[in-house]
Amino acid sequence: MKEIYRIINKETGKAEADYIALRDETDVQLGKPLNLFDPIHPYRNKTVDDYESVSLLRPIFVNGVLEYSLPDLSEVRLYHEQQLQLFWPEYLRKLNPELFRVNLSPAAWELKMELMKKYKG
Repeated sequence: MKEIYRIINKETGKAEADYIALRDETDVQLGKPLNLFDPIHPYRNKTVDDYESVSLLRPIFVNGVLEYSLPDLSEVRLYHEQQLQLFWPEYLRKLNPELFRVNLSPAAWELKMELMKKYKG
């Protein structure tokens, strides 16, 4: 089970990355420094320490009971506009947009590598 967070820089108010962590990890919830790294080019990394983390997952059903009510269209539009304000213009441009970072926590990365090694044919 995993959790997904949007990491928002407190100084700029802009999103730094989305961060995928295992459910039992607490570093991101406690605001500890995070090492964001590119799995293909690990030398390309960045440490963020002054951030706010916002969970992107919402439970819909819990133990078979519906826990989520669908928002009306105006609420969806407002949420979408608020999310767009979190991104720098280079991520939103139509022509040659910059890639937005989606990073795995070190524990999630290790789990991925172990599973790939285990099930590799």
